[in-house]
Amino acid sequence: MKRTMIFQRGLGLKRTPRLWSHTLVNSIMAGALPVARVGSRTARTSFVQPSPTPLALVALLSILALAPAQAQVTDVTWNRQAFGQTFQCPPPRDGVSYGWPNNSNWSQSETFGDVCSIGVSLRTGPSNWSTPNYPNGLNYNAILGRQGGSFANLDVRVTLNGLTILSDGGLNMQFGTSITAHAFDFQGDGGILVGGGGGAWPGLTLAGGGTMTKSGGAGIFALDPGIQLSSTDGTIAVNSGTLELPGNGSRLRDVTLNVAAEATLNLVPQNQEVRFAGRLTGEGEGTVLWNRGRLIGESATFDLPYPLFQWTGGQMEGTLTNANAMTISGSGGVGLAGVLSNAGFILHTDSASLGINWGQRFQNLEWGVYYLYGDGSIVIGGGGGAWPQFENAGLLIKGGGTGNSRVDVPFVNRPGGSIEVDSGQLSLARGDYVQGGGALTIALGGRGAGEFGQLIVAERASLDGPLNVFLMGDFVPEIGDQFQILSSVGLSGTFSELNVPPGISVEYRGNGVFLVVADAAPAQVR
Repeated sequence: MKRTMIFQRGLGLKRTPRLWSHTLVNSIMAGALPVARVGSRTARTSFVQPSPTPLALVALLSILALAPAQAQVTDVTWNRQAFGQTFQCPPPRDGVSYGWPNNSNWSQSETFGDVCSIGVSLRTGPSNWSTPNYPNGLNYNAILGRQGGSFANLDVRVTLNGLTILSDGGLNMQFGTSITAHAFDFQGDGGILVGGGGGAWPGLTLAGGGTMTKSGGAGIFALDPGIQLSSTDGTIAVNSGTLELPGNGSRLRDVTLNVAAEATLNLVPQNQEVRFAGRLTGEGEGTVLWNRGRLIGESATFDLPYPLFQWTGGQMEGTLTNANAMTISGSGGVGLAGVLSNAGFILHTDSASLGINWGQRFQNLEWGVYYLYGDGSIVIGGGGGAWPQFENAGLLIKGGGTGNSRVDVPFVNRPGGSIEVDSGQLSLARGDYVQGGGALTIALGGRGAGEFGQLIVAERASLDGPLNVFLMGDFVPEIGDQFQILSSVGLSGTFSELNVPPGISVEYRGNGVFLVVADAAPAQVR
C-alpha cells in the first residue's frame, strides 16, 4: 500500500534525536522542520549584534567620508555599422579607392589614416560600438544586441564590470579569448558559441561575489560545452527558461544556485566534466538538473533544499557530501565513481538505479536518511578494485513501491544504523545484516504481497536492537494473520525491544521472524 505524501519545496534539514520514525520522515518530506544546520552558510540562525557606540559611529562615518567615490560605469552597446563599403579618394587622388573592413570583431575600434597619401587623415574604419573604442575595463558594461545584423565576435581578452546579451543578441568567442566580469545577464534565449582563432579554449570568469543570470526567455540559453567557466563565491540564477552551463573542466567553488519556479539550471553537458569545490548553496522552486556528464567533487558539499537538486543521469567522481537534500529519479541509472556521503536526505524514486563502481562507496552517515520511495535499486557499477559498499549509519527506508528493491553491493550496517520497510521487499543481496543497536521498523498495510514490509537478507542476520511495527492506513489485521517480516540464511540473537501493536506477537522460526495476530489488534494510523 502506497503512502500518500505532500511534497513541499524549500526543505531544510534539522538534526534530530537518534529515534528515527515515520513521523520524522514525513515531516522532512513535507518541509515542516525548521532549519538550524551547523556550519552551513545558509543556516537561519539569528544573531543579535550590539548597536555601535557613538564613538564607533563617528569613526565609521569618518572612514566613509574619506573613502574614494565608486568609479563611474559606462554602458557601451554593440553598434555594428555598414562595413565593407568602398570610397573614392578626393583630388588629386580621385580614381583611387579604399574600403572599410568588413568584420564583427569585438576589437574593431574607430580607425583613421592617410590611405589616399594626400596628407589628410580619413576614417578608414568605424567602431563596432557606441563609443570610438571597444570596451575593456572594470568601468564598462558591454551590451550586445544584433545591431547591423551580426553577433559580436570576441577576438581579444577583456575584463568588464558587466556583460549583457539582449534577447536578440549573441556572442562568438574565438579560441584564446576570455571575459572576466562581475555580472553576466542573459536576457533571452540563444547562447555563447565558440569558433575561429587559435590557442586555448575560451574562458568565462565570474569575478568573486558576482552574478550570472538568465533573466528572460522561456527557452534555452546555452554556454558552449567547450567554454571553461570559473567562479568563486559567485551566484548563478535562472529566472526563466533553461540555462546550460559549460563543461571542459569548468570549476565552481562556494557558489550559490538560485532557480525560480518552472526554470532549470543544467549543471553538466553531455560527455563533459565540471568540478565543484567548497559549499554549494541555493534556493528556489525550480530545478538544478544533473542528467549527463561527469560531476567531480573536490571535497565539495551540496547544501541545496528539497527538491531543488535532481540527479537523473551522469557519473559522480571524487568526494562529495550531501548536507541537505537531493533526489535520484527517473527510469535510468546514475553512477558513483567516488565517495558520496549523505548527512542529509536523499530521495531515490521510481525505478532509478544507483550504480556504485568497484573500489568506491556510499556512506549514509549518522544523521543521513536514504529513502527508496519506489522500486529502485542500488547496483554494482563498472571499474575495478575492491568490492563497492553501501554503508549505513543513519536510516535506510524502503517504501512507496510494492516490488523488490535490491541492494546488490555489499551492505555494511554500522552501529546504530536503522532500517525501515514500509511496503514491498528490501533485499540485502550481499553481506550480513548486523542490527548493531539500530532499529528495524516494519509497516503492515495489508495481507497481500508487497502490502507489508519485508527485509530479505541473502546471508546471515544478527539481531540486537529494537523492533518497531505499525499499521498503515486503515488496515486492521485479523486473528490468525501471519506476516514474515525477515528472512535470512542464518539467524542469531533477538530483538532488544519490541514495539508492536497490541494483539500481535513476535516469533523466531528457523531463519525468519514472523508477526502472529493472536488477538484483535486496534486500528492504528501512522
